[in-house]
Amino acid sequence: EEDIVTFATVFNAQGRFFQAFTAATPFHPVLKRALNHMVAYYNGSLAELLSKEAPELVASSRTQKGGVPSRDKPMGAGVGPYTLATAFAATLDSEWEDYVGRLFQESGYVRKRGPGPRLKSDKLASRRHSRFLFESLLGDDTKGLFADVPLQDSGEKKIHWCNFVCFGGQKVYFYSRVRGSKGCPFKQKS
Repeated sequence: EEDIVTFATVFNAQGRFFQAFTAATPFHPVLKRALNHMVAYYNGSLAELLSKEAPELVASSRTQKGGVPSRDKPMGAGVGPYTLATAFAATLDSEWEDYVGRLFQESGYVRKRGPGPRLKSDKLASRRHSRFLFESLLGDDTKGLFADVPLQDSGEKKIHWCNFVCFGGQKVYFYSRVRGSKGCPFKQKS
């Protein structure tokens, strides 16, 4: 199958998008929608926008404590991760297919399967054209899968956020907080 990846991000340890690492091809419909959602968040009209684009998101938000977050009631939701997640959920399969079709057309690449809809049993376009890494906390007693990955704060005062890594399958790609940053605030030893 010739499907390509056009969007990638990380699911954090709480199962939410961690938009600090996001990659996408140019003019991606999820990023365009995420920016629109962010503007609506700050304008106080996100609930109204989502009720038009993705009523199921509004319905599920209402069953949770407080409804859709806004500038006036952030409810602990980071605006970036929240609007990226709502944009991903609200982007229709047909938008993904149209976007990817244009990418293939603009690049001159011929799709093997030809034009037309995919079989109903196939995965949604949003899943075929996306890849996700996952965030996990390393610990002093880490055994097994990531036992060979060193702790960033080894031998120093333990700082919780320093030892989160982003991984896919059995491979760790990077720490999600950089030493010396706000999330891992200490200097490296000389």
